[in-house]
Order: sequence, then C-alpha cells, then structure tokens
Amino acid sequence: MKKWIAKLKDGRVISENDETGSIKWDTINDEVSEIVFDNDGQMVILPSNVECYFSKTASVAIGSDNIAIESRNLIMKVGNKEVIMRIDEQTNNIQIEVK
Repeated sequence: MKKWIAKLKDGRVISENDETGSIKWDTINDEVSEIVFDNDGQMVILPSNVECYFSKTASVAIGSDNIAIESRNLIMKVGNKEVIMRIDEQTNNIQIEVK
C-alpha cells in the first residue's frame, strides 16, 4: 500500500491512511519533524525538519465516481530552492525536480 507517514514533533506518528480521521494533513505542516513515503514497502525517507507540502494528481471520467490517483507529489523548501518529488502510482517511478 502506498502512503505518506509523518512523525510529529510531539512524537506521534500518523499515516495518510489514518482511519480515525482525527488529524487533517493540511493542518499539521508546522508539527511535522519527519516524512516517509511507503511505496509498497520501499521506504523513501526525506530530510528532517524541512518545510513541505503535499498534493496528488488524479483523473476521473465525466459522470463517473471512479477517481484514479495518477501521482503523489511532495514539494520541499530546501534553502532558496524547491525540490519536487513525484511518485507515479502505476509505475512506481520517482521523479525529482529542483527549481
């Protein structure tokens, strides 16, 4: 299973698939100390204490309820650069772009 896992500054560990729904990912940016992406068992560990944002690209046919996630994206601020990591959901290819 593919999922983001975050370790918070207070020691809690949450995953994107947190069933409790008690934590909203868009509200924890200031609390995250470490981010890991579990790519079906392949762990991608990102640098600690960097500013980051998440997004997904998806598609859906008009009139359908079937949403297909195409990629998961992480944008990190490293100094004055943006590092964008895209993980293709179908191929598991990871693409890194620096702006």
